[in-house]
Amino acid sequence: MTFDQLEADYTNDLATMKTTAHDAELSSVARVLLASVGRFKKVQAGCGVPALWLMPVFEREGPSFDAYFGNGDPLSHPTTHVPKGRGPFSTWEDGVIDSLKLDHITACPVWTWERACYYWELWNGFGPRLHHGRPSGYLWAGTSIYRGGKYIADGVWSRGTFDHQLGTVAIAKKLATMSPELASGFVTTEKSLTVAAETHAQQAA
Repeated sequence: MTFDQLEADYTNDLATMKTTAHDAELSSVARVLLASVGRFKKVQAGCGVPALWLMPVFEREGPSFDAYFGNGDPLSHPTTHVPKGRGPFSTWEDGVIDSLKLDHITACPVWTWERACYYWELWNGFGPRLHHGRPSGYLWAGTSIYRGGKYIADGVWSRGTFDHQLGTVAIAKKLATMSPELASGFVTTEKSLTVAAETHAQQAA
């Protein structure tokens, strides 16, 4: 799927979403991530992908600075899981940049909140949307957009299972409120501001 096909969906979801996760949980996760923000900034400097995009993915994937960002394999040997044969890497940052280039995340022309959502979904997969008609928990868990459903094994979808991890959007929104510097990594477009204003006006009416 292309960004142009999904941009309007992301704009609407971002404008209408409400955070349903407990603020204490979000704050705790954000504080841990912010303690290592320098490492994410190094990756941003090396390939242009914002730290604000990277940090929620790191949290979702099972945070480890000793593993390859793309599949969790050790950095000290070539990867044995998909993608196979990557590395070894002398630093975690080198491995992250390799994985981002491999999955074309570095091809993003301008980082807006909508494009961040697109590249998060591209990274994790469009399966929930395409095959099950559900918003992805990878992005939207912990917000009002998520309605349940999760892959519980490769190719095995459970409609009644809920993703209890925080989604990337909820994490990024919390990080952005706690760090204006990180928040500047995503541009807010005029279109998204207009949709947000219209949504707030309708809710107030």
